[in-house]
Amino acid sequence: MQPQYLDAITSVLGPVSKYYGIDGGHWPPKAMVTIEKGNVTYVVTLGVSLVPQPKVEQYTETPERLRRFELAFACETHWLAKNESQLLAYISGQTSLPWSYLTFLAQGHTIPCQEISQVNNLFTSILLAKPENAPAIPFPLVAGDPVNVLWMIPITSREQQFAESNGSEQLFSKSKGGRANEWIFNGEPKFLAD
Repeated sequence: MQPQYLDAITSVLGPVSKYYGIDGGHWPPKAMVTIEKGNVTYVVTLGVSLVPQPKVEQYTETPERLRRFELAFACETHWLAKNESQLLAYISGQTSLPWSYLTFLAQGHTIPCQEISQVNNLFTSILLAKPENAPAIPFPLVAGDPVNVLWMIPITSREQQFAESNGSEQLFSKSKGGRANEWIFNGEPKFLAD
């Protein structure tokens, strides 16, 4: 599957700058790539979707739509450079979260992220999203299931609390300055003014 995953990524984002094995020598084989495009660095995982997430069928009647995911993160390169190794390690670590905690990741979920707060202390969490205008990476079906690309959008503690109280969809409706590049981290809150 690796060539198919890489083709899907590079067909949309361009050539890979760096390739990292992130599976620690264990199955499933997982990797993460970085792609530099202009002043933005993209980070995308591949191989995570080979294994279906646990417990999805307990929360939806269509588990096949949520079982499989890959993570994507886009950041202005100068922001990434401030804490690159820790942020890349964080993204890699989240690929095991569903199996470590017997849960699942899907659009609208938030997860804490100390590594982003070390880049800019306004931000404390990551919102997982499928923004309409984000690059659509055409991953192949896995065992007949679609692969969800979950974009990791850094959010402030205020935005995280708002999402927790009102739902992530309501947070999305508060998008500042249009939704054209809401998935690209640029050091500014995307939804609520702080």
